[in-house]
Formats: sequence, structure tokens, C-alpha cells
Amino acid sequence: MAEKERIFFGAIEPPEKKKEPMEEDEEEPEVLPFSEKTVEAQERQKKLIEQLEKKKMASSIAVPTNDELVKAKLRELNEPIILFGETKPERRKRLRYILAEKGIKEGIPKDIIEAAQKEKKEIPHDEPFLTEGPIALKEARLWILHDSIKKC
Repeated sequence: MAEKERIFFGAIEPPEKKKEPMEEDEEEPEVLPFSEKTVEAQERQKKLIEQLEKKKMASSIAVPTNDELVKAKLRELNEPIILFGETKPERRKRLRYILAEKGIKEGIPKDIIEAAQKEKKEIPHDEPFLTEGPIALKEARLWILHDSIKKC
């Protein structure tokens, strides 16, 4: 059986555009610059996009809920720790935006992180995790156990 010829519709490769030389009496098309209003609108649009990106980044930053830690981080950043009339949630929000503006992704103060790392090193692993309770507690639990088994 003879193979059927394939029919291709359209060009396989895009045809190269041929630039025709311009005639001497033809001028190049004139490109006009943007008006002042258009340039201002573009600048406003860029500022709005930057603000949205900062808000998005700020929402992804982990900020402590403890007010003392929030104040410590603000001190670390040389920012005022309390503004007049500011509540705790507003202070956290302000810290979040300050961290976003400065490009910092860690909201916990450095001294707290260092103290936590020292505490991890100082914990002795030889001590038992559970401690023994008094004998009366053991007897009470055994009584509860036996009483529960009788009811079953």
C-alpha cells in the first residue's frame, strides 16, 4: 500500500518578515512620547503595586504575639516601642510593616533566639523526664483501675 502524503496547513516555520527599503520620499512613522497624565498614572500604578507586594510580604512574616517580645524587636530595630494611643495589635501590625520595609523575615528578637539556643545546650539528658509521685497517688490510681474493670 502506498503511503498517503501528509498535507500541512500553514507554514511550519514562521516566514521571515522582509523589510522593504523605504523610498526616499517616505518618512518613518512618528512615535509620540506619553503625555504627563499617562506618565503620572504609570508612576501611581507602580507605587500601588509596590505597596501590595509589601503587604503580601508583611503578611508572611512571623511576628511574636507576646507584647514584650514585640517591644524588644522594635528596640532592636531602633524604632519607637509605643506610639501614643497605640494598642497591642496595632503595635504588632506596625512591627510587621517595619520588618517588610527593611526586608527582614525574622520577627523574633535576636537575644531571645540566642537565649533559647543556650537553654537547649544546658539541658542535661541524664535526668529522667518523669518523676515518681507519692504512694497514695499510686494506690488511688490502682483503685480506679480495679473499679473500672469490675464495671466492665
